[in-house]
Amino acid sequence: MKDKLKLKIEVKAVKYMPGHDADAMSCNLYVNGKKAAAVFDDSWSGGYIYSEVDEELFAIFDKHVKALPPTNVKDLLGTKEDSFMEESHDTVIGSLVDKFEFDKAERAMVRRSKTHTLFRLDSENYGSHEFRYIEAPCSDKIVGFITKKYGNNVIIFNVHGKWPVKTSTSK
Repeated sequence: MKDKLKLKIEVKAVKYMPGHDADAMSCNLYVNGKKAAAVFDDSWSGGYIYSEVDEELFAIFDKHVKALPPTNVKDLLGTKEDSFMEESHDTVIGSLVDKFEFDKAERAMVRRSKTHTLFRLDSENYGSHEFRYIEAPCSDKIVGFITKKYGNNVIIFNVHGKWPVKTSTSK
């Protein structure tokens, strides 16, 4: 149990390039801060390609993957019934790449929020890091302008440094 708490698995240097079926992807897999393998998805279907493998570190990664519980994929399949899929090296790395990209976009939003006011309307559909913005730092005056123009159904991301914060007016 103690070893499990110290285990840190992450990907770095994620890059995309044109591929056959979609974008191809490459990244480096790290286990406890050390490079375990270079990973490549050539986008020709099939599994990821692993190279520059450190056998000892990859064995730790493999043990971690095998210990993971199956994932319920009913939402992906669009069914009401539970359907479980065993995790694999590729699915875990895919999830790590998704997390890497999400964190990268989140950091960009935090940087942008220092010079721009970022907001969304509840009534519109957005991707996880899509937003409207005003090219001015967030202030009470800007928040007042946004809520006056769009009403109560606005989420302003950089109010008090919290993400997200719903605004409300007392009118």
